[in-house]
Amino acid sequence: MSKKPRNMTGKGYYRVKGSEPLAKQPIALRLPESVDRDLRELAGDDLTGWLRKAIAEQVQREKQQRTQVSA
Repeated sequence: MSKKPRNMTGKGYYRVKGSEPLAKQPIALRLPESVDRDLRELAGDDLTGWLRKAIAEQVQREKQQRTQVSA
């Protein structure tokens, strides 16, 4: 079982590889029940970390696609 990163500095930083300050404003959304259920099953105990990673990966893909289209 992987251990959740903990904010031990009190400054909005998480001590994980490649960490950086967290945004001041959180993003929240509601999901359809079936998506929520599947997501929680896939993410396991580290839902927040799983979501951060998934969102970061999608942002990178979108940025790469935009760069390729404009080139």
